[in-house]
Amino acid sequence: MGSILHLNRLIALSFAVFFVLLTSCHRYGKSGTNAPEIIQIVDGDITSGTLQIEDVNGKSANIFNVHRGADIRWLLGHNQLVTKITNIYKKPSSESDNVFSVLPDSIGGSLNWRATIDKKAGGKTEDYNIDWIDKNGQSHTFDPKIKVMP
Repeated sequence: MGSILHLNRLIALSFAVFFVLLTSCHRYGKSGTNAPEIIQIVDGDITSGTLQIEDVNGKSANIFNVHRGADIRWLLGHNQLVTKITNIYKKPSSESDNVFSVLPDSIGGSLNWRATIDKKAGGKTEDYNIDWIDKNGQSHTFDPKIKVMP
């Protein structure tokens, strides 16, 4: 009798774990609507003002492909050159699209930034700027792109 009770508890626990895993897979699936898209700021070049930015797989994010409605996070990694991101905004001289429904902003005064892509921006591309400060206190501007998948 004790082994049947133990087996029933094991089956109930297995179902609970299964549904938790199933729910988490659904919430953080490929739609990109709940899990943020990450742009890592890896390094910078003082001479040219360029940044080395990458996705989570280490691929260049100079043209960053993103899902409609996705949250984006720009994360400043631990490097010796880039000390701060001061602004992220649409490149003023560009006639590119506006793809943000929530404009880029610093996360609680931290070194990291966030924004939200408009759900209606499918197929659009925006040229944007990242203003940053190097270890010597000099300001620079880098101009990557965000491309929203259709």
